[in-house]
Amino acid sequence: MQNTAVWINRGDYRQTRVVKTEVEPLADGQARVEVEKFALTANNVTYAASGDLFGYWQFYPTGEDLWGSVTVWGIARVLESVADGIVEGERIYGFFPMSRYVTLEPGNVVAGGFDDGASLTASHCPHFTTTMPDLGQILRRWRPWRTRGVYISRCSLPAL
Repeated sequence: MQNTAVWINRGDYRQTRVVKTEVEPLADGQARVEVEKFALTANNVTYAASGDLFGYWQFYPTGEDLWGSVTVWGIARVLESVADGIVEGERIYGFFPMSRYVTLEPGNVVAGGFDDGASLTASHCPHFTTTMPDLGQILRRWRPWRTRGVYISRCSLPAL
């Protein structure tokens, strides 16, 4: 399976690059989601402009210093899972890279959502790695799509 992602030149946000890579097999405890929709707003420009200051470029590293992955808020469907409590076919709302597929390491799985247990999350911003079941309940009532809830991943603010 091949992934397609959009990378941004970290020094000149007007330059983009479409990158295709092979998707790695899942390890124990991981889930793969397919991003169905995401929003592009003025916030995404802020994520790029403050990428080094607040660590946005480290949420989904590209492996190339010149190029970064700008994060977006979006909706994804779980394609496959070897993570406890994450069911294939579920829809989730969260913080993703601009790519077709994303591999997550779900942790703190509760009825209202989960957090991404990737090592970066805990070290970068531990107070934003908690799930938000109340927001998940609101989203299920407010929006026409059925989501399990919210997952907050690789949060953007430094620890207070």
